[in-house]
Amino acid sequence: MEVWGFAAAAVVLSFERLFYLWAWTKSRSFERFCSNAVVSWLGDDPPTVLERFFYAFKAIQIGVFVTWCLAYGGGSIWPADLGVAQVMVGATALAFGQALNFGVFLRLGALGVFYGNRFGHELPHYEGLPFSLCKHPQYLGTVLSICGFFVIARFPHDDWILLPLLETLYYALSARIES
Repeated sequence: MEVWGFAAAAVVLSFERLFYLWAWTKSRSFERFCSNAVVSWLGDDPPTVLERFFYAFKAIQIGVFVTWCLAYGGGSIWPADLGVAQVMVGATALAFGQALNFGVFLRLGALGVFYGNRFGHELPHYEGLPFSLCKHPQYLGTVLSICGFFVIARFPHDDWILLPLLETLYYALSARIES
């Protein structure tokens, strides 16, 4: 693993969190951005625009992860010595993470997930599953999914934990700011 590769991944992966930070902390500025003719084709309100950017950011995130695995895995996404236990642990983390994410989307809907409350929408407060497990189940689910992927794709190589730790930091900072 080269430092420049990690630095490039860190910068590219930070764009998503910075974008959401802007929407969360500077909601009026974000509303003006959304009403701009250049952006308005993405949707008629900020949560819809955030949702559209969400899909783009997930594609970028997956692209960074796959590029990392190809670059440091000798041109292969999956290690040659992939073991059953490794797949089971990684798949379990990934599945649990995605279940948490699905639960958040099911409970809040797109309007709740994409900060509708920051843009004047009245939304109910939920305390049941998955919110009874932790304060930010979507962020935990995302981090578990990322860890699960890297356990399968890069463990036991030294670099397997670097991007999961970086993303954990990014999501933990987001959760702290949003609390």
